Amino acid sequence: MKSGLLCAALAVALPVIESVEYWEKRFRDSWQSKYDTCFPACLEADSWRFYNLGSALSANAAMFEAAGNTGYLDRTLLYIANTISTAEPSSDLSDSRFDDDCPGRPNWIFDSRKLQLYYY
Repeated sequence: MKSGLLCAALAVALPVIESVEYWEKRFRDSWQSKYDTCFPACLEADSWRFYNLGSALSANAAMFEAAGNTGYLDRTLLYIANTISTAEPSSDLSDSRFDDDCPGRPNWIFDSRKLQLYYY
């Protein structure tokens, strides 16, 4: 194979690499809708709502690493601070295997009992 053909074949196979600015714009396009979903979730008493919150925390941290905008860290810290501030001591959770003051989160998804699911 001639070297020119090899270079052409490799060029076709390589993906287009977009700039940080491109990805930040796409991220910012959903900024408000993600906040509208995640902010209430971090204040919820039911830990099941944290399932999607973890993805938002990771996304904000990754966008900070890529773009250097501390606003992404501020939002991550807001979600974390609110989640921790509304946690309950393990001793207050019914059916808790631990009777201590370690902060935890109940879960009501499967029945009406407050089941310990997460610890901080």
